Amino acid sequence: MRFSLTLLALLAVAGCDSTQPDAPPLAPAVPLAVGTEWTFAQAYRVTFEEGVPLDTVAANVPAQTFTLRATRDTVVAGETWVRIETVSDGPDLQHCVFGRPAWFTNRTDGLYRWKESPADAELAYGVGVTPGVPFLDTDAVAAVLVDDGAHEEGVQARVYERTWRRLEFNDDVQGPIAPTVRTLDVLSPTEGPLALEVQYVRQSDSPTGFVPSSTIGYRRADL
Repeated sequence: MRFSLTLLALLAVAGCDSTQPDAPPLAPAVPLAVGTEWTFAQAYRVTFEEGVPLDTVAANVPAQTFTLRATRDTVVAGETWVRIETVSDGPDLQHCVFGRPAWFTNRTDGLYRWKESPADAELAYGVGVTPGVPFLDTDAVAAVLVDDGAHEEGVQARVYERTWRRLEFNDDVQGPIAPTVRTLDVLSPTEGPLALEVQYVRQSDSPTGFVPSSTIGYRRADL
């Protein structure tokens, strides 16, 4: 079974196909169990000049892989949290949710990432979020559910859009992004993450503004 990047392009343009069945409204965002692994390969890199995409260099990307692994679990206040870490023979996976080791749990409305306590946990992927309403608030991005009925070869998945916006917490990256930068993640409640993206920005001529620099996309290499 192979996940196609064509799905990303179609969803970005056309949105949800109303003829497809809806995903379960209370399904977990991803399956969580100790020992579960998801292996990714870098699929493309798009570079920008003054906000304009110049080229895609997928053909020149080394065959390096990144494995997300659920390494252990723990129970806090009756709730099971699973540690997800990246295993790589080179640079770390670049991503705002899975780019560093963290504890995660599934709740009825999505996947949560541990912060200070269960009550402070951050909703990383919301399965019950109204499309267009941000739910992930970090120092880098706001995430928006854009489609809850994406399918590829029978794999039920959801697509999440991450939108850069004015940043208030990161001393090195502050100000609006122009043009607005968006990336897409595709997650399956049965197969886990299918595709991930990360966007880099650089400071523009304006002292408070930033423009896109490059986009790196990863897709599952183990399907």
